[in-house]
Amino acid sequence: MTEQTAMTSAEATATRHLIGLTFEQVGDALDINPRSVRRWESGSSLPGAGAAGALRALRAEHDKDTKRLCAKAAKASPLLIPTGEGDTRPAGWWKAVAARVLDRSPGTVIEWH
Repeated sequence: MTEQTAMTSAEATATRHLIGLTFEQVGDALDINPRSVRRWESGSSLPGAGAAGALRALRAEHDKDTKRLCAKAAKASPLLIPTGEGDTRPAGWWKAVAARVLDRSPGTVIEWH
């Protein structure tokens, strides 16, 4: 499938897990019913092109946060990762970012901030 088309059930599932969000959090972020996200992942329906694009945009935001913190990891130790408290993103988002930073930069020391 091209980037302008719908995504598969597996792609929707993998994306949600990669960015560390629950069904409800993805639903809130995309302004859709969380049951729609569950249906995508079960394969009973698929996200349309608009929803798939919005989910890809959310992934792109996650990529930006990951890249930004990877750059900080090269300059600071320990790397302070937000906890999600008082933040616009929930804790699961930041935990997933931390995992991606550790994957890209082995040996990075992280702490929750």
